[in-house]
Amino acid sequence: MKNPHLRAPALLLALLLMLTLAACGDDDTETMAPVEPDKLPGQEETQEKGVLNPLTGLREETSYTLARPIAVMINNLKQATPPRGMSAYDGAFEVLAEGEINRIIALFYDYESIPEIGSVRSARDYYFKLVRPLDPIVLHYGGSDAAYIYIKQNKLDTLNGMESNVDSLLYWRDQQRIKSAGYEHSVFTSGEKVREAVEQLERRTETEQTEPFFRFRGEEEEARAPGSLPGVTITVPFSHYIEPVFEYDAQKGCYLRSQYGAPYVDETTGQQIEVDNLFIVFAEHRAVGDEAGHIEVVTTGSGQGLYFSKGAGCAVNWSKQGDTDFFTFTDEAGQELEVNRGRMWICVVAPNCKVSYTDPAQQTDTQEQADGETANA
Repeated sequence: MKNPHLRAPALLLALLLMLTLAACGDDDTETMAPVEPDKLPGQEETQEKGVLNPLTGLREETSYTLARPIAVMINNLKQATPPRGMSAYDGAFEVLAEGEINRIIALFYDYESIPEIGSVRSARDYYFKLVRPLDPIVLHYGGSDAAYIYIKQNKLDTLNGMESNVDSLLYWRDQQRIKSAGYEHSVFTSGEKVREAVEQLERRTETEQTEPFFRFRGEEEEARAPGSLPGVTITVPFSHYIEPVFEYDAQKGCYLRSQYGAPYVDETTGQQIEVDNLFIVFAEHRAVGDEAGHIEVVTTGSGQGLYFSKGAGCAVNWSKQGDTDFFTFTDEAGQELEVNRGRMWICVVAPNCKVSYTDPAQQTDTQEQADGETANA
């Protein structure tokens, strides 16, 4: 029989040993707490800055999730101005429509907060070809025969006001504009209406086109002039009727656009339209030969152009392999062009368009055509 006097010390020793092990276990638990996995390089910084806008190279608000942009056919007749919503654009293509007039197809990524957009007009097929690489939902009110054929053949995602279900959801006519400009120049929409129409018509909102469309300067690099061409005042004579002027404002660090002898202003905000990067693309224009005077603009292949930013510019070459490809711009050495981050404005003009670019400080006034000929005026 075991001695009961020896059992008590043994039990006490065992109890002390268990308490010691428990205490060690607590220490181990704190030491072995799970560690969060390291973030990928730049991931935390990117989350703080927000998502990258692939057209401007700028960061959007951190609360914004990149979605498909909208591309809106903006009326540019003198009596149809001023526009509404243009101060919120990310990029724009300006091209002749027919005859002496031109139109602008403007791109907006974060469009939901724009109070009003317009006035909205009819489309041409080559406007679709220019914006198609960005995977947008295109807003227009009617179109040429070629535009409708192109929509059908390529199954484009458009919101055409000539379709009654779209018209009732998306557009309205401004009564004052009907009086001042005419019925066909009075169509407007808003970011809220676009959101509602996209939702009710079950249009796709996700986009896979998230890679930058340009070779942008580094985010920490300061924007600078791309070359030595004078570029304080650039005049683009699309026709005798429309000759927009882009005037560099050194204080703002961007170009201010004017047309018809007056500032080009967003009626909603009262803000003159600002342009950070101006491209001139010389491309072949052909007459279709119909009674309406429609034209065809060749948007693929290659050609010459100009790039202006920060008050100066350089000659460039452009190439575009297909309708789903975006422009590639190269410098005179054949290297891909390095572009400043900011809003993009691309004027597509005929090869014989005499673009004028000047710098009063240098007392130079130069004209250039697509063949590269220059002459001091």
